[in-house]
Amino acid sequence: MHNHFHFMLYADERCLEVKQQGGLILDPITNGFRKLLSTYAHEFNIKNNRSGALFRPKTKAICLNDEAELNYQFLSKQDYYFNTFNYIHQNAKEAGIVQNAADWKWSSLRFYLGLRANSICNKELPCRSAAWSDAFVCDMI
Repeated sequence: MHNHFHFMLYADERCLEVKQQGGLILDPITNGFRKLLSTYAHEFNIKNNRSGALFRPKTKAICLNDEAELNYQFLSKQDYYFNTFNYIHQNAKEAGIVQNAADWKWSSLRFYLGLRANSICNKELPCRSAAWSDAFVCDMI
């Protein structure tokens, strides 16, 4: 996507620990994305002789294990994982940027389908998080 990105992360209880960063109270994931976006924007602004904010709106996070945060009325928890995982990987295709979701060079789908060897992704996590098999992950896409 040219104007946004998606991450589906596995996090354990360490991410519940909040720390104060200046006037902000942040969990490690939020703080990590804050640093990533801030550093990227800073370098982008230097390279392009500009200043000011580069990203909007703020990062949005949804905990897929928090039933209070999700509406499971029509979906099982496993279906919610599946829909989220599939939405992320079909996003560029649905936006009309590519005809085939696997053609989007920035997508982790290429890793899951074996079209790219190196990735920050772990094929085992979607399977462990939603009780999917490797074959199911590839079949669903």
